[in-house]
Amino acid sequence: MVTLKQSFAVLDLNSGSLSKVKEIRASDRVRFNDGKCDPRGRFWAGTMDMEEREPLGSLYVLGSDMSLRGVVEKVTVSNGIGWSPDHSEMYYIDSPTRRIMVLDYDVDTGQVKDRGRRIDLSSYPGVPDGMTVDSEGKLWVALWGGNRVLRIEPSGRVIGEVKVPALHVTSCVFGGARLNTLFITTAQDDVNSPAKTEGPDGRLFMIDLEVPGAPTYPFSGRVA
Repeated sequence: MVTLKQSFAVLDLNSGSLSKVKEIRASDRVRFNDGKCDPRGRFWAGTMDMEEREPLGSLYVLGSDMSLRGVVEKVTVSNGIGWSPDHSEMYYIDSPTRRIMVLDYDVDTGQVKDRGRRIDLSSYPGVPDGMTVDSEGKLWVALWGGNRVLRIEPSGRVIGEVKVPALHVTSCVFGGARLNTLFITTAQDDVNSPAKTEGPDGRLFMIDLEVPGAPTYPFSGRVA
């Protein structure tokens, strides 16, 4: 299951064909950005204003029964998503706010409740982008324009970081046989600087860590 500009679609890995299953109604300036499946296999994905100026986006969840529901509105650049190991909290980033929303989460129903808790990262360079969560419940947050990934307690205290040679760090995920390798994606900023083929921006990096990550989950829905 993948997202296109304004739709969810099934990608056939054998043929490369795409079949749309759900579409949203939104301004032409809006496209999908980051997405991730929760522990029950629901697919959460958010949209963004392609000009990154106005809160035109939303966060959606596609259920295993193929039902689509809007969850958070007035989002400018929807980005990182994650859950605590006990599945009681969900974390969500709208990048220009430079904050992480900490939401109460019901894993059985997929419902969230916003009690106003936020992790403020405005004192760090760049803006929060993608993220993942480790087995100890710590958040790993990529900083676009900040050349690093931060390790953060759910309380909001930053307890570590991984410096990255590339400036624009986009996301990270744990993998490897023991789930202790952090894979870090980066990007070239073709909007604000000329495209380039040399240098670290746009490369994939990896680092082995002592603490393993939490598992990732596949989409649980079935498409006829």
